[in-house]
Amino acid sequence: RKAIAFDSQVLLRITRMAFTHRWRMTLGILGTVLAAVSQVWIPQLLGAAVDSANQVLSSVDLPAGQAEDVLFNTAMLLLAVSVFRGLCTMLQNYQGEAVGHLIAFELKSAFYAKLQHQSFRYHDHVHTGDLMSRGILDVEGTRMWVSTGVLRMILLMILLVGGAWMLIDIDFE
Repeated sequence: RKAIAFDSQVLLRITRMAFTHRWRMTLGILGTVLAAVSQVWIPQLLGAAVDSANQVLSSVDLPAGQAEDVLFNTAMLLLAVSVFRGLCTMLQNYQGEAVGHLIAFELKSAFYAKLQHQSFRYHDHVHTGDLMSRGILDVEGTRMWVSTGVLRMILLMILLVGGAWMLIDIDFE
C-alpha cells in the first residue's frame, strides 16, 4: 500500500531532474506555450472567418473577385496557424520525450550502479522480479512524467485561462 501511495516529493525530484536539462526543457516549454496560444487563437480566427464570410455574402456591391480573395486569405491564415500549432506541438512532444528518456537513462544507470555494490546477502533475499519491476516499470513511469505531467500541465493551464478569457471577452454576463 505504501508503494503505490501518491508522493509529491518524488514528482518534485523528477521535475528537478528534468530542469537539469535546461535547453531541452526551455524548448519544450516554448513549444507548449506557442502551441497553446495558437490553439486558443484558432477559434477566434474561425469566428472572424465566419463574420467576414457573412459580410461578403450579404454585400452585393463588392467586385466579383474580392469576395473570393477575402475568403481565400482567411483560409490561408487558418491553415498557417494550424500548421504552426502542429509544429509547436511536435516540438513540445519531442522535447518532452527526449528529456524523459534522458532522465530514464540517468535513473537506470544509478539503479544499476547501486545494484552492483550490494552484498551477496542482499541479492539472496531480494526477488529478481522485484528488481526488474523497479528497474524497468518504475523508471518508465517516471519517464512519462515530463511530457504528460509537466508540459501538459502548462498546456492545460494556458488553455483554461485563454478559454476563460475568450468567453469573458465575448460576453461577460
